[in-house]
Amino acid sequence: MAPNPNEISQWYQDQVVFLTGGTGTLGGCLLYKLALQVCAKKIFVLCRGSVHEAIEKLEDSMPDEAHNILDTQKVSFVVGDVTESNLGLRGADLQQLQAQVTVVINCAASVSLLQNQHGSVTSNCLPHLRLMKLLRNFSKLKTLLHVSTAFVNSFLPGGRVEERIYDIYDDKECPANDLHSIISTGHSQYNSQFPAPYAHAKYIAERLILENPCLFSVLIVRPSNIGPAIRDPAPFYGLDMTIPMHSYVQFLLSSSDTDVRNLDDILPPQHIVDEIPVDLVANTCLLHLASGTTGIVQAAANLYIPRTSADIQRLVDDHLSPELEEELRTVGYSQNPELAKYFTRMFERFCRNWDFDCGRSESLKGIDGPLSLSLEGHDPEQYAKVRIQAVARRLRASFKNSGKPSSVT
Repeated sequence: MAPNPNEISQWYQDQVVFLTGGTGTLGGCLLYKLALQVCAKKIFVLCRGSVHEAIEKLEDSMPDEAHNILDTQKVSFVVGDVTESNLGLRGADLQQLQAQVTVVINCAASVSLLQNQHGSVTSNCLPHLRLMKLLRNFSKLKTLLHVSTAFVNSFLPGGRVEERIYDIYDDKECPANDLHSIISTGHSQYNSQFPAPYAHAKYIAERLILENPCLFSVLIVRPSNIGPAIRDPAPFYGLDMTIPMHSYVQFLLSSSDTDVRNLDDILPPQHIVDEIPVDLVANTCLLHLASGTTGIVQAAANLYIPRTSADIQRLVDDHLSPELEEELRTVGYSQNPELAKYFTRMFERFCRNWDFDCGRSESLKGIDGPLSLSLEGHDPEQYAKVRIQAVARRLRASFKNSGKPSSVT
């Protein structure tokens, strides 16, 4: 039975949370909700560099909310680095975490599709395994929430993807051996089955985290592509991050008709370009934590609005003038004809019409309050319009900065 909002708030008020990746887009949204909406007892935030730099990042990403978060006096920044032994923490900070923390939310990641195999496991697998080892000495720890990605299963050809492990290994192989091969040689026999080393590294991390014996429960949340917020910390929070839907809009606005038709052969109009707003991902994480969910949960377009490539083309046509579309396409293609080829390769690898099942969140949809998964009051058409026009403005500005004149006002 799903908890009610009061039970959720009460649960969080008893929790001391350790948050990694807390200055990223999802991590920042989680921090906002933990501090101001569910009022966690205390929140330790791991930050690289310095506390000053971490606060500056928060102020840049949510200028109207950052001070409110800090004013709660519940947030403590601890300097460290997930790639280092003991997370690079000072001894006193580590002892404090070991003695107090009841919940760990691990959002730290390096989302790069350009890293090689060795670099990707160094950034997106080994740190999580070091964290698991470190957490054995957290005396009050009840739960670890590890943020993964829905694209750990991107070796699947398409179709429905359930909230479970899909085994890529044969009887003679295992994730530990796969990781060892990558570390020692830089390669794996499974490399080619994933669209990018990032997805492969996250897959290995998931497998080894779930196989690791521990005294605390483990919840893994797999978001698909993360889009800007619909509500919290503010509408369109995260608008400037790299977003596949924005890349697709940019492709449509800067490619020749021939290139668009070529992509249609790879990405048919009915294929879903899967995306979910960042605050719905955060709500999914926090609701399942408070509900005591363990195992794997997916957070994808089925919790929002599944949009196909044809839907996105319609939105572009509805919300931009034909003259502006034509100008951007003409100037964009003349400036960088190779860009279309790059986007075509990217979408060929990452859009196979997966249907990410989100059934484990179905029972939570009726919960009201700040963690609600409801879309009541949200205007998806206006949400898309603002984003498409922002992409067009940025694209146009980039053309102007490169010296190409723009004639449409």
